[in-house]
Amino acid sequence: GRRKFDHLPVKFPTKEKFDGNVFFILCESCWFDDKNFKDLYAPLFNSGFKDARATSPAYGGGTVNASFEVLTGLPADSVLNGIIYQEYYQKINQNSSTLPNALQKSGFETYAFHNFYEDFWNRKTVMPKLGFLEFHGISSMNKNEEDYFPRDKILFDHTLDNLSKNKSFYFLETVHNHGSYKDVDDY
Repeated sequence: GRRKFDHLPVKFPTKEKFDGNVFFILCESCWFDDKNFKDLYAPLFNSGFKDARATSPAYGGGTVNASFEVLTGLPADSVLNGIIYQEYYQKINQNSSTLPNALQKSGFETYAFHNFYEDFWNRKTVMPKLGFLEFHGISSMNKNEEDYFPRDKILFDHTLDNLSKNKSFYFLETVHNHGSYKDVDDY
């Protein structure tokens, strides 16, 4: 029979009722739980952000493979292998069934920002195919430091500088926590 979801405690906004911005932050190599690091995330929660987490098993080119999983709902390690954006960028269809494409059809502007190099793993080519109106990498941001993995503050400041007055979806990929990992066997 048909399932009824009327008993769910949360009502999701429709495009007619929701006119704010949605932020999805894919945090590179970071996490928290009730015992560890939760206080570091408290400012986000105190300003109205909601916690909705998923753990991706992707690794080795993992940020783009985790992005692929989040944006398409498909596993990155199945019939596909390798680094999806690099191996399959020519085969990805402009009208793919993705979260950003669905949000565009619902009236959202869609933006992807990442504080690393635009061409790395072909992001500059793939992100528009996945449904983003704009993709900004580190060269679009005001990078004021020498770190190979730029601080995430640069990403967040760039996002604040580029907030749209329209309802928008922002997909932010962080990079600063990437590494290099200094503890022995801490991979």
